[in-house]
Amino acid sequence: MRALDYSALEQPSPSVGWKEALNQQLYSGYAAFAAIFGIALVMSGFMMVIRQDFSIAVINLLFGLGVIAVPLWRAKKQAAHNAQLLLFAAANGIEFLSRQKAPMYAGIFFQAGHSREIQAALRIPEVGEVGNYHYETGSGKNRATHEIGYIRFTLTRRVPHMLLDAKANNVFGLSNMPFALEKSQKLELEGDFGTYFTLYAPKGYERDALYIWTPDVMASAVDEAAVWDVECVDDEVYMYSSSTFHLADPAALRSMLGRIERLQHQLEAQADYYKDAAVPSRAANIVAQGGARLKTKRPWVVAAIFASLVAVQFFATFVAPLTADPIKGVQAGAFTFIIASSLLPILLLVIVFLKLRRKKK
Repeated sequence: MRALDYSALEQPSPSVGWKEALNQQLYSGYAAFAAIFGIALVMSGFMMVIRQDFSIAVINLLFGLGVIAVPLWRAKKQAAHNAQLLLFAAANGIEFLSRQKAPMYAGIFFQAGHSREIQAALRIPEVGEVGNYHYETGSGKNRATHEIGYIRFTLTRRVPHMLLDAKANNVFGLSNMPFALEKSQKLELEGDFGTYFTLYAPKGYERDALYIWTPDVMASAVDEAAVWDVECVDDEVYMYSSSTFHLADPAALRSMLGRIERLQHQLEAQADYYKDAAVPSRAANIVAQGGARLKTKRPWVVAAIFASLVAVQFFATFVAPLTADPIKGVQAGAFTFIIASSLLPILLLVIVFLKLRRKKK
């Protein structure tokens, strides 16, 4: 890897005006929601002043102003970092990406949700791409925002779709992957590697996966990416962090680029000799359809149980009062709501327990 000039990142962040900062944050769903919610709280605070309820007024005003100020401060800080990264990119002849919507990447996180956007990234020739990515799931009250750090680099050869799911970033033993993968694709890893990762490969491509993820390559993955998920798809490798990267931090950026270089060297050296046995010609450099993509599944059982609880709650709350004694109907609705609300966390605990028990076996 050629030497990079980090002086632009080692200098203080350039001054950025509020107008420029707001332009970068204007179309952010989080910022828009925060602004609307904050304004509503401020207006509510003024209404409380009129009603002379000063204690609630002070709380609403302070909380509302805080809700508005946080995304504004965050926008100004991000705009300053982007200006710094732009100077760094110009000094080194590399490409800086900012707010690139709907990137056409093959990685699993780039297929999830909606409102997909690369917030900021550096694309470095002969090395790869390192950046921060944003996507949303759900809608309305159930909308959730997800922000991750990612690394992307290419290989000379195409390989089967494989995923190293890091256990260090799991929550209560549950994978942080946006899609659940079929359990039949899980491979057993030798030695202690299974304590760090779970390896998935398409059915029939188990030997291919172990050919590429040799003990030496796995050891490199443990050293360089033990807390990151690693995905190989087509001729690309993705590394995912559950938190965003500090791209404008020269020490952090040096460390990440070093990790890319070392793991890329190991994977490239091993994958360079790979050929899918189902493809007659090595020159074709393709993987057959059966190995090109992992199969995902949806948690239909949990969804069905949740839907049934919601249906029971809806019937007891809204339908029963119309067809029977209204008072008893309301009481039944309240009771059903309490039961449903109690069962859901219990159900989640049971799922976690079963997964942990299965892992011990």
